[in-house]
Amino acid sequence: MFPFFINPVFAIDPPQDLAVVSESDRSATLYWSGVATAEGYNLYRDDTYFATASGTATFFSDPIAGSSYYLTSFASDPREYSLKSNRAMLDSNSG
Repeated sequence: MFPFFINPVFAIDPPQDLAVVSESDRSATLYWSGVATAEGYNLYRDDTYFATASGTATFFSDPIAGSSYYLTSFASDPREYSLKSNRAMLDSNSG
């Protein structure tokens, strides 16, 4: 018998236009274009999940600045999520 694999369901659009718009040595504020059907967003700092934002959110203040960020959006069914957003890099020369 062959193993049965279930593919993830990318049934929701990813967030767009992610940018780090305010930053310092210790914090960063992220903004993005929301997804109308999103229940929320999973936020990743330096490729590690660190927070969830509500579906109506289009910004998040991170008290611990990382070097790069990306998001995924998710629907009411936790198996339905998006591909990754664009990656936003923290500018090490500002702050």
